[in-house]
This record gives sequence, structure tokens and C-alpha cells, in this order.
Amino acid sequence: MGSMLDRIHNKTTPDIIRAIVRRILKVYPSFIISHIVSCCIILFLYLIDRFYHIRVGLIITQRIGHLALNMETFARKKNSGWHQGNRHILIAGKPCNVQLLKMWKRNHNIIESNFLYELFWHSLWLWKKTKLFEPLEMFSNEYQIFQDEYPTLEFTNEEEEIGKKYLKKMGINQSKNWFVCIFARDTEYLKNIYPGAQWDYHNFRNSDIDKFIPAIKYIIDKGGYVVRVGHHVNKPVNFAHSKFIDYSLNFRNDFMDIYLMAKCRFVLGTTSGICDVAMIFDRPRVGVNWVPIGSAPWGKQCLYIPKKLRGKNSKKYIFFTQFIHKTKNKANPLLWYGNLFYEAGYEYENNTPEEILDATKEMVARLEGTWHPSEENQKLLKKYYQAFPVDHWSVEVKTPIGLDFMKKYKHLF
Repeated sequence: MGSMLDRIHNKTTPDIIRAIVRRILKVYPSFIISHIVSCCIILFLYLIDRFYHIRVGLIITQRIGHLALNMETFARKKNSGWHQGNRHILIAGKPCNVQLLKMWKRNHNIIESNFLYELFWHSLWLWKKTKLFEPLEMFSNEYQIFQDEYPTLEFTNEEEEIGKKYLKKMGINQSKNWFVCIFARDTEYLKNIYPGAQWDYHNFRNSDIDKFIPAIKYIIDKGGYVVRVGHHVNKPVNFAHSKFIDYSLNFRNDFMDIYLMAKCRFVLGTTSGICDVAMIFDRPRVGVNWVPIGSAPWGKQCLYIPKKLRGKNSKKYIFFTQFIHKTKNKANPLLWYGNLFYEAGYEYENNTPEEILDATKEMVARLEGTWHPSEENQKLLKKYYQAFPVDHWSVEVKTPIGLDFMKKYKHLF
């Protein structure tokens, strides 16, 4: 046995050493160079800070939800006076959506450079220790700033014409027709964009697009069109109608991803970045199969219903209040890592097609002005808000939960 282990050791050790050396030669020079360059820039910025208050930030360009919400949060805060007196230089790498970064460039001083992005990324810890760094943070609880401020992005006249032509090609006349965008998250996007990477811990956010079919039929019956969005999807929707467009499989491009989100009557979808784009244009959002428990969409006129929580082995539902007290600190990994959530003995149960339909009906009624909840229903919603601990990370988010869902499962709240 000992000689066998020795042979394995003798065979693998040189390979391991060579791999380590290659890694050092590849990364270490970049690490050193980035710190030298960063120190020089930081010194220069401190020297001129008396006259020009320049702040540097890194834009998260790899995921569309962050490219949308982190930047819009920063922009709305800037409009409200939070960053008054500072001049910002923002560094961007290769964007996941070219159109969205193009629009941000019109309003902000953005340098798009993979080299600079990597350089700043390697020395990020150093920048964070200075007053010169603008973090461009988004904590998923920016409810008030999104209620108080208005969208900061606009399409040019030329882009408006391009958008109208694309819609016409899809069968939608923008001046006469209204449409709703739908989306259900699956594994295909990350599998295609980051092949070989492990993203299983995100799977608890997934759902089945076919569960949206009753809601699709309802929207069409109300006179609207339905556009299924998404970049790389695992299957077509099992539904056909002249007013249903599976844009993901037939028309999808970077420009229309943004234009559709900005022009839809509302978006019906799960927790994913493409639906976040609607919020930066103040388009209403119906969040369904929402996770994690305790969070909610926070844009204007939003509404949501969460997935239900149950014990993995017992299959018994777990009280909403029990879980949000357990996870009142946003750093709790049970909120964001599905594998740890499952190992802790929990699992999520998806919303039914009927529950998704009920939430859709409520949003349509709210937008039509026919939504008039009773005093009893308003008290129920108030109790839902009061269920949050005062120190919960999203206690300030006052997005309503779907009333039919709330009434059906009020014993869990």
C-alpha cells in the first residue's frame, strides 16, 4: 500500500508544482502591477482632491440585474443629492448587454476597458480603504429612493423608431396595442454564458414557464399581447396564439431586451436580472415564485407572491415569521445559497398556475383602477408588514403581497 501511494505522490507532485508556478506567473505580475498603478492614481487623486472631488467606481457588467439596478440606484441617489460635489469616473468591463451600457454612458463618465477593469479589480481592497472609491452598492431594499425618484435613462428618437419597427415585426403596433412581458428563470443562461461553472446553488430560483399559461390566456382575453423574454431558455412555451410571442426563441437581441422591459405594461416573472430592468424604467412588476423569503421587488407599483417554504423531510409548511426572524441579517447564507438552504432541512414549493393567475388579475385591476381592497384585507396586509422584525434587512420595503395568496395562506404569516 505504501509503495502505491508513493508512486501516486511522485507522479502528481510535479504536476501540482507546475500548475502553481503557472498560476503565480499568470496572476502575481498582474497583482503587483495593479497595486502599483492604483497607488499612483490614488496619490494623484488625493493631491487634487482639494479642487476636484473625483470618485472612482467599478460597474458590475457581467450580470444584467446588477448592471441595471446597481447603476440606477447610484443614479437616483445622485439625482437626489446624495453624491453632490463629487465627480465620478466609472470603470466597466465587457457588458452582458451592450445596449444598457451604451445608455449608461450617455449619462455618466464611463470608461469601458477590460484591462482597466481587471486592474482595478485586483486592487479593489485597496480602493475600498480610501474615500476615493464609489462602491455602486445595491442592497435589494432601496424601496424609498425608487418611489421618490424617476428613471434616469431615456431612448433617443432614433432608438424609439428602431424599437417600434421591431415591435411591428413581432406583430405589435405600439400606438394601439399593449403588451406584458413574462419570464421564468431556468438553468440555460448560466450554462451557456459560463460553461463549466457550478451554479447549482441558484436552482432554488428556477420555475416552469408553462405554469404561466393561465395568466397568459387571461392577459390575451383582456386585450393584451404577451411577450416571453429571456436570453437562452430551456424550452418553448407550450402555448400558441397570434397574440403570444416567444421572443426568446425568435427575435431576441440586446437592444430589444431593454426596449421591451421599458415599454411593457408590466412584467410577470421570477427573481432574475432581466425582470430587474423593468424596475429601472418604473414599469410595474409582478414577482411570482419569489425567493428568498423575506425579500420583495421594490420598484414602483410592484406586487409579489413568494414560494412557500416547507421542511425537506416532513413536507410541512414553515411559518413565514419563523424564517424571516432566522434570516433578518442579509449576510445569512440560507437566503442566497440553495445548497446550504437544502442541507439545513428546507425546500421551496413553487406557486401554482392558479396562484400566478390570481396575482396577474390583481395587477391588472390595480393598473385599471378597479382594485378596491376591503378594510379587512388592508388590515391583513398591515399585519404582514408588522411580521418583519424592526431590524430585518428589508423591513423598509413596503411592496404588497398578492391578496388572494395572503388570504389563502394567512395561517403561515
